[in-house]
Amino acid sequence: MRKPIGQDTIAMSERHRDVLNTVVRQFILTAQPVSSLTVAGKAVGASSATIRNVMAELEAAGLLKQQHTSGGRIPTANGYRTFVNGLTTPPLDYRSEEEFSRAIEESNALGETILNRFASVLASASHLIGVVLSPRLDRGILEHIELLQVADERLLLVVTLREGMVKTIFIELPVRVSAGEIVGLTRLINERLSGVQLSTLQSEANVRLADTGLASSELVRLILSGAESLFGMPSQSIAGAGHALDQPEFRHPDKLKTVIELLEGKDILLHLLENEDIGNDVRVRIGVESGIEAAKELSCVTANYRVGDLSGTIGIIGPTRMDYPRQMALVGLAANLLSKMQNKF
Repeated sequence: MRKPIGQDTIAMSERHRDVLNTVVRQFILTAQPVSSLTVAGKAVGASSATIRNVMAELEAAGLLKQQHTSGGRIPTANGYRTFVNGLTTPPLDYRSEEEFSRAIEESNALGETILNRFASVLASASHLIGVVLSPRLDRGILEHIELLQVADERLLLVVTLREGMVKTIFIELPVRVSAGEIVGLTRLINERLSGVQLSTLQSEANVRLADTGLASSELVRLILSGAESLFGMPSQSIAGAGHALDQPEFRHPDKLKTVIELLEGKDILLHLLENEDIGNDVRVRIGVESGIEAAKELSCVTANYRVGDLSGTIGIIGPTRMDYPRQMALVGLAANLLSKMQNKF
């Protein structure tokens, strides 16, 4: 659990937490600075003057800030972090869970299409940006390679992983290869390399095929590099980018442009979303916690899903002013549902 900067400078009493939580929830709801009168009206159990003092202490601790001297206060990134740290992932209300589950289960999508479907449904349910990263398949185990000759100098390479994933790619051959050679090569590769992790496929081939004289052949190199390329960077499914237009934080053209550039930058998006292997926990990155300066006004709520021994990431991207309890619940539900649908990959 991340510890917000500045929390050591204040002894957080129950009243401090009540006031901070009220400001956060109200700001999430209205996108407007929150006054002490508004907080007092939310049954915090103190006078407006007392609440004003508490808000000043929270501001001094870096958990709230004022945009204008005479205005109300809004949460800082550290304020959101304190709020989120106090949450347990709540259950969705029954109706929302039923609607989400039904929207997914009614889909007959398979393979990467199911990831697109999840991203779309998650975006629709959250009114933010839904993103799904496919599992890191370079960590998968090779089950079977099939080579199908479609022309004299062209092969269809079909790679199956032990985890159930199947990928195909066409390979252009440098020379003509007979059907008999293709059959023999397919049998040899499967005998020697089945059970090898994809990330070590080439190095293992150098050892396991050494006595055949094929380890350095151009044809084997093409086949193995083709297999590795199929399972490199995770594929990304993104939906709901238009929802950014509905957020007041992104109505300024420059800020909207930043969001779009982040979504288009595959390496950046991967860094922003991909989790270390944290089981089924929902993870929240708020603003600069992502380590990306351009994402300082964004938050990401993510969780891992499982496909056999592999894991992918599903999540929501939106402004730091997001409904964290609901989005955490949505992401947790989506990850659990996707893990149960591994037979569709």
